[in-house]
Amino acid sequence: MLVRTLRSLSSIPKRVDASTKDVLSHDDYFGVGNLFTRRELMDARVHLGHKAGVWNPLMKPYILGERLGVHVVDLDQTVNHLRRALNVIAHVAHRGGIILFIHGRREYEQLTQDTARDAGEYFATGDWRP
Repeated sequence: MLVRTLRSLSSIPKRVDASTKDVLSHDDYFGVGNLFTRRELMDARVHLGHKAGVWNPLMKPYILGERLGVHVVDLDQTVNHLRRALNVIAHVAHRGGIILFIHGRREYEQLTQDTARDAGEYFATGDWRP
């Protein structure tokens, strides 16, 4: 359910000014690389994937191995891609863009809504597929 209507697209900057160019050319201008460490991801058990029999073959480059019937995800690649993704989100927020939090599982519906509200952004939760 989309709670708030989307902001007018006219509020998004249409051109990049000089100060924004510096931001876009820097790999980690906002310092998202300092938000987490590989060790914290390991402690949070992020490296544990799906059961070995239930997986998408496109994930093969990111799977380090298998242990006790569960795929083990390569955290080195996870850290790199997560930092890149967070950097993109930081750029979108910096430029006044819209960020939409989406989740379809009921057990995370309230968390998704609360997180989006705390960030002053939008959310869509529940069964949203046609």
